[in-house]
Amino acid sequence: MSDDAIRQGIENVFSWTGQRANDLVVMLECELSRPSVLFRPSIAYDGDKWSALYGSNVKEGVCGFGESPEAAMRDFDREWYMGKGEEASE
Repeated sequence: MSDDAIRQGIENVFSWTGQRANDLVVMLECELSRPSVLFRPSIAYDGDKWSALYGSNVKEGVCGFGESPEAAMRDFDREWYMGKGEEASE
């Protein structure tokens, strides 16, 4: 194997590694900017589902439900993005 081939292989590895690191940073930024992360709704087990509530109650605030805390947080994010977050944060 020639020196040029080895050098090219090393450059490819660093390029690939740099791209993966960039992908991880973008993914982390997306996760940290979720409404459920920024506004930290309260999490509770409510009957047979988990709930994530931001505000004083379900009617006036934003609430998500799910089979797990993560599912409730994802549902909370969906509700927030549907415009309910603007009403709750006023």
